[in-house]
Amino acid sequence: MLLTLALQIAGARGLAAPVGPIPPPVTELVNGWLKEQAAPGVSIAAVNRDGLLWAGGFGLADVGSQRPATAATRYQFASVTKVYTGLLVAQLVADGKVDLRAPLSTYLPEFQPRYAQPDGRAVTMLDVATHSAGFTRDMIGTKASGKFHSYTLAELLAWQRDTGMTALPGLQYRYSNFGFAVLGAALERAAGGEYRALLRERVLKPLGLDDTGFAELRSRPDVATGYHRTEDHLTRGTDFVWDFGAQAPASELISTVEDVARFGQAHFCQPPSGAVPVGVRALLFTPHFPIGEGSAMGLAWHYQWGGGVPRWVHGGSVNDYRSLIVIRPDVGVGIALAANGEADLGKLELPLLRLIASEADGREQDSVVGDYEPPNGGTKVMIRRNPDAVLTLEVRGAIRMVPWGPQTYRIIEGLNQNEWVRFVREGDLQVMVWEGRRFVRRPL
Repeated sequence: MLLTLALQIAGARGLAAPVGPIPPPVTELVNGWLKEQAAPGVSIAAVNRDGLLWAGGFGLADVGSQRPATAATRYQFASVTKVYTGLLVAQLVADGKVDLRAPLSTYLPEFQPRYAQPDGRAVTMLDVATHSAGFTRDMIGTKASGKFHSYTLAELLAWQRDTGMTALPGLQYRYSNFGFAVLGAALERAAGGEYRALLRERVLKPLGLDDTGFAELRSRPDVATGYHRTEDHLTRGTDFVWDFGAQAPASELISTVEDVARFGQAHFCQPPSGAVPVGVRALLFTPHFPIGEGSAMGLAWHYQWGGGVPRWVHGGSVNDYRSLIVIRPDVGVGIALAANGEADLGKLELPLLRLIASEADGREQDSVVGDYEPPNGGTKVMIRRNPDAVLTLEVRGAIRMVPWGPQTYRIIEGLNQNEWVRFVREGDLQVMVWEGRRFVRRPL
């Protein structure tokens, strides 16, 4: 209750801002990209810490009526739903209603899986929220409509008992829509409410996301029509699944890019205007489970720093719709994209981020570069900018570190790999805290 009230107050303060025109470099980039895609239209929105920077559409939301794609066009956002579910998880942890280390069966007693190793440990809530539980991706082949059928929870659990686990919990990254379905069911039990109602009450209403909902929006005239490529032309999709039943926590969200971008922006607004409390953000954006070099799982969010651009992302693909949300809490920018066809939104991800974040990147890095030394003398440390958009920490050799959050970096190579470096202001001093050791920047 207290957290919901905090979100309501913060949402009223922090999410409104004038929307500017789409910059010409963005228009040129997107128009060129759209010509190569099997999709008639795409909508895009960009945000910074102050609010919505710009938003708009390119191409068509419906080919037959020639209805244009706009910032207000609704799309199926598919698996982007998972980061909304992740926020619910973090809220309930902060409220003391969920323990990430507790077995999933604590909240969902009917979850009785057939483990890959009978004497292995139980699947925890954290395992499920980070795709490391060992589940298969989808429930497939039991009904004519396949994995996107509106299954009940009982059907999903029965199927899992029959098929078993694919890996031991906590050891491997295995992306799973099934996992987020049972995670949503566990949240319902912990919070005492139905998933869609919980999301509306705790997230959508407090953040003012009035254009976001579930299957009930499918007949709205502003929903884009999905298309797919058939030989050399686009074909209108038919027989889509909109009501995902027990899999709603994994895939059912319908929204606009403006609403999704505002949802992303709520994760990095400066307090007190930030809609998501700092403690909840820390739960979401802690690297709970490493996937590989330069990649890790927070709660539902994927962290990546490929291409020299550190970011938290999630994509979606269902029926004939594609979607993507990308945020950079370290510099306070984000984008949301949606297309009504088989479009490769990933090709826009890094170019768009570089266009909107280059100036902020420079300010962030300039604020921490310099020479640092312990308060009582000792080994000196130098922080330098690097051409590939990461910072170099130089002490007995150069090691690279990437932004992980505001004024927070993670070392990505060498003997100090995965150690944390944070920068804080203490009066007039700029202080670097490296794994508990303090270094003070010498005057520039």
